[in-house]
Amino acid sequence: MALRTRRPHRMAGRRRGSLAGLAAMMATLGLLVPGLAQATPSQDDIDQAQAAADAAKMSVAQIEVELASATSQAQQATQAAQVAAEDLNQSKIELEEATATATQAKADAEKAQSDYEAGKKELASVAQTAYREGGSSLDALTPYLESDGLSQVELKQSTLETFGSAADAKMQRVAALEQVARIMSDAADKAQAAQEAATAEVQTRTDAAQSAAESAVSLQTQTQERRQVLVNELAKRENTTADLIEQRESALEAQRQAAAKAEAERAAAEVAQQQAAAAGGGSSSGGGSTGGGGNTGGGGGYVPDPEPVTPVPSGGGSAAQGAIAWAKSQIGWPYVWAGEGPSDGGYDCSGLVMMAYRSQGIYLPHSSAAQYNYGYKVPLSQRQPGDLLFWSNGSSIYHVAMSLGGDSIIEAQIEGVPVGIHSIWGWGQLMPYVVRLA
Repeated sequence: MALRTRRPHRMAGRRRGSLAGLAAMMATLGLLVPGLAQATPSQDDIDQAQAAADAAKMSVAQIEVELASATSQAQQATQAAQVAAEDLNQSKIELEEATATATQAKADAEKAQSDYEAGKKELASVAQTAYREGGSSLDALTPYLESDGLSQVELKQSTLETFGSAADAKMQRVAALEQVARIMSDAADKAQAAQEAATAEVQTRTDAAQSAAESAVSLQTQTQERRQVLVNELAKRENTTADLIEQRESALEAQRQAAAKAEAERAAAEVAQQQAAAAGGGSSSGGGSTGGGGNTGGGGGYVPDPEPVTPVPSGGGSAAQGAIAWAKSQIGWPYVWAGEGPSDGGYDCSGLVMMAYRSQGIYLPHSSAAQYNYGYKVPLSQRQPGDLLFWSNGSSIYHVAMSLGGDSIIEAQIEGVPVGIHSIWGWGQLMPYVVRLA
């Protein structure tokens, strides 16, 4: 019996010893081979593995379609971020205008109130003089001396007769001043409300721009990872290298851009011809009109109003060259929403253009849509160095860049891409006209 009772204890002890030894061995292995202790895959690892598994199930044709789709998604996200950024710039312009209006309205209201108060004092002085001369009683003077009594004065014909025509004229003038003060006060209140609404709109659009930018960056990252998986799988299927696949994709994209360029320039030439015909055969060398607010910004088919045109500069003048040189001196600065220079940490698209031409004494608003309404409209196919190119999504202009001649531009494109020289992109969304400022 004693043996039976001790054996389980020895067995339990052996089990405890074995478990302890196993634990010690695992701990030792963990110390000696740290990777074993961190073998759990990350979510990124899992996602990439799943993407690779999905790609392996696709046909070559499906992979080609997915590559094109991934590129398109990234471009759409970038465009959405650019639209949000330029919407923010436009809302800031509206806020500046609302603030200026509110400031002026407040000043006008204060002056009107001051004039009214001065008029009341003058009228009260006349009434007091009449009283001292015995022409009226204190009861008759009361309406003139009370702050809200003018309306009562108008009803007291006996009082007016006492003071005579001179007092009547003064009373009428003060009554008019009171009415002006009320109107100005109401206008100031409305202007203040408009300013507050514009301030709220700026905050709303700031939040929208932040969200759009974050989404674009996230989608760009996901797209790049997705493309790499697809390219690697396609290379494996076709027994080639990822580099050769990338070269082929680049060549296909170049072909698509060339076709879009030809179509954009054809459409621009057609629009210019239509405008020249509508204008009664105006100058064909310019194909546009003077700007400065003469054309309305709005959608993907802005066409200047048909009207006689003034001779358009040939382009590439000294101011244009100066603006280009200045913009080139800013290459490398980051893209920053509403940025206008180093003090802001960088530039956005319209901020770079605005400051480049400001360096030449030409002042533009900080908004690509607003900038389209300045200068001379010139067909896209006739662009020259210094001309401004504009992109539209069909409802609004969302980007501007400066031509360097040919298909080269300098721009602040999007968050994550510093100021630099690029080839013209997105031909299908280019406006049919460029803007020539000098």
